[in-house]
Amino acid sequence: MNDLRTQLTGPCRSRLAEELAALTTDTIAGYSGITGTAIKATIGSVEKAQPGTVKKGINRMIPDMADALQGFWDSYRANPTAARSFGDYLGKREDEVAAHLVAEADKQSDQLDNAPLKALYGRLRAKAPKYLRPAIGPMGDLVEKYAAQ
Repeated sequence: MNDLRTQLTGPCRSRLAEELAALTTDTIAGYSGITGTAIKATIGSVEKAQPGTVKKGINRMIPDMADALQGFWDSYRANPTAARSFGDYLGKREDEVAAHLVAEADKQSDQLDNAPLKALYGRLRAKAPKYLRPAIGPMGDLVEKYAAQ
């Protein structure tokens, strides 16, 4: 077994957090509608008041994200012909992956020290898988990139 937690929390962790934060920002920029506007406004105001909040939050979640993805990683590595990349592999299972990631985010939400983010998560929790789906494939590719280092 190839332990993702160990690999992703090693020397590459800061770079991974930086790239995941950029992915998050890009994904949020693509949101539309009333909820998308609310997400953009909240994240924008939080980042303006406390620059780097998204990256810090992602950095804090990397160990739990790795744990949530470990079973998928093991299956992907055991059958490398199942997909062209880990991102592709996860993309084919996005509902299941989103459920695992949201479960980990739920554990972290109680520890949020940023009131606007905590309130936003509470309001959007039921829709969280929908908002995660566009980022699952690219996130998987980043995980594979850094797990290979």
